[in-house]
Amino acid sequence: MEGSKLSYEIGLNDIPNVLHLFMNDGGFNKQKVLYGTKDGHLGLVDLSPETGTLIWEIPTKNASSIYSNNF
Repeated sequence: MEGSKLSYEIGLNDIPNVLHLFMNDGGFNKQKVLYGTKDGHLGLVDLSPETGTLIWEIPTKNASSIYSNNF
């Protein structure tokens, strides 16, 4: 969000429980965010100023919520 204006939306499979900057600093372009969801998926999004992009999302072996990203 910028002020009170929503810039864009990114569709995810479930609600994210935890967010973490990729490589602890957002990666090469400083715009990537890892997330974990309530249903046990891990994913990576690129949050550029123009548009957000889902890079990948993978399921885990169980359907437990992800509450921590310790990489």
